[in-house]
Amino acid sequence: MKKQLAFYLLATAAAWAAPPAIRSGGVVNAATNAPLGTAGSGIAQGSYFAIYGSGLGPDTFASASIPYPTTLGGASVTVTPASGAAVQAFLTYAQAGQINAILPSTTPLGGATVTVTYNNATSTPAKITVVQSSFGTFSTGYPIGAAAIINVNTAPLYNLLTNAANTGDVLELFGTGLGPITGGDNTAPGVVSPSGIDVKILVGGTVVTPLYAGRSPQYPALDQINFVLPSDPGIPDGCFVPIAVQVNGVVGNYATFSKATGSRTCPAPLGLTPTALAKLDQGGKLNVGALTLARSTILASIVGGLSIPINAATEQAGGVFASFGTSDLFGLLQTPGAIPPLNAAGTCLVQTEPSTAAPTSTIPPIVKFLDAGSKLTLSGPNNKAQDLPSQANVGYAAFLAQSGATLFGLQIPGVPTVPAGVPATYIEPGGWTIKGSGGADVGAFTASITVPAALNCSPSCDITAIDRTQPLVIQWTGGGGSQDYVEVAGVATTASLADPTKNVAVLFECTAKASDGTLTVPVSVLSQMPTSSADALAPNTGALLVINGLGNSDASFTAPLTAGGVLDAGYFGYTSVRTKLMQYK
Repeated sequence: MKKQLAFYLLATAAAWAAPPAIRSGGVVNAATNAPLGTAGSGIAQGSYFAIYGSGLGPDTFASASIPYPTTLGGASVTVTPASGAAVQAFLTYAQAGQINAILPSTTPLGGATVTVTYNNATSTPAKITVVQSSFGTFSTGYPIGAAAIINVNTAPLYNLLTNAANTGDVLELFGTGLGPITGGDNTAPGVVSPSGIDVKILVGGTVVTPLYAGRSPQYPALDQINFVLPSDPGIPDGCFVPIAVQVNGVVGNYATFSKATGSRTCPAPLGLTPTALAKLDQGGKLNVGALTLARSTILASIVGGLSIPINAATEQAGGVFASFGTSDLFGLLQTPGAIPPLNAAGTCLVQTEPSTAAPTSTIPPIVKFLDAGSKLTLSGPNNKAQDLPSQANVGYAAFLAQSGATLFGLQIPGVPTVPAGVPATYIEPGGWTIKGSGGADVGAFTASITVPAALNCSPSCDITAIDRTQPLVIQWTGGGGSQDYVEVAGVATTASLADPTKNVAVLFECTAKASDGTLTVPVSVLSQMPTSSADALAPNTGALLVINGLGNSDASFTAPLTAGGVLDAGYFGYTSVRTKLMQYK
């Protein structure tokens, strides 16, 4: 009787279990996670793809070994093309929230749907587009991270901050999506390359031809691209050198790798020591202080029956003391001006995000707050002084000035609201200091910088539209010297096919030394941007940002920790961020 009751309860639980559900836009390239409808979101024949949702498989994950099966942990995946017979995907991993699978090379090209069957229930179909090639580089993070690269010249094999590549090294980059092969997709493929593909590697600002581009011999669907790192001025030393793979003229996702000359430790951002870099390599956290003095200007126009110009400028100061890991440093890229660009001068990065909002602060997001006291104090030329109070364990901040923030008496959307009575301008060239009296985690400190003459990028940055088929040249005067930087960045949004209430944003950032006076954004970068409008009220708004800031050597500081030792890195930077709404055409 007890056995019958147990059987009945189990059967009833299975019958009432929620059917598998694929998240909207939840079928993606396993390496890039590119949002549905964006460049690189097609699923290539013979490639790895991931399915995200709920009830997709067992609560405890199941993993498979070669030869990969079509059923794993009771789950199976069916791909039904718009024309042609349905095919069963090969499964490598199955769990309630995620399935990893391989799309057979024989799957017909074009539109298709994906369904997951588990516990005799089948999900609602999810749409995908099957393409011949859509390469994605595996990396440590999304939307950008350290590339999966092996260096055959070193031990350990993996490219690390403390095991950087040198000129002449043979590197192996791993990803998926080069294209279909004639052999089986669930067994070790051997040395085989998809036919009809032209593969180039974009390393820093240089195009490199690979030695081999094809399947990794022992692993189904895993592509391997071997190349020799050349001696080229377009590939600077750095801990975060951009790298991407171009297949038949289409550039895949960007990742980074480390490169050095005469050493295996990359020249670190923020003045980090080799010991600190080794700690990051091991997954550890660093104690970092980031202080900022910033001016942000938004230039736009509202287009309707008439054109109404907007020129809103906001000045603020503040900072954070926090524990950061490698992925957190990548996260600082989302806060323009928080720290100097991670990628070296002369290089570009591109990333795609499911949705984005314009930043309203140059204070980066907090990971683990370190207490440096109840307030910091800012002082500057002409006896200027301002308290920077602690903001509820998320950092220190105060607005200094604002102008042009209202239109017809109403606050302009996207422009921060500041306390009444702040002046129109505050920051000026000269010496500035931020002091702290100390708190529970960080002791007393003093940090000082010199704000340079303002950068002027007119008339090159006064454009209203960017032709994505032509290089973009931005020129400027002022902004500091060879140790300081200029970053030209862009964002273009398009409606999300997975969620119509949100936008998908493609962002690029290219860097130069302030002393260079000019920067060119190549077509290989601009061609990845979706079309957009310069109208502030349009659903697919684009923007061009010109960011000027102090380099590491001009802005470093140190502070004691109450637990002993000092900060691993301290940066006090001045940043000017000029944002102009822009049409990408």
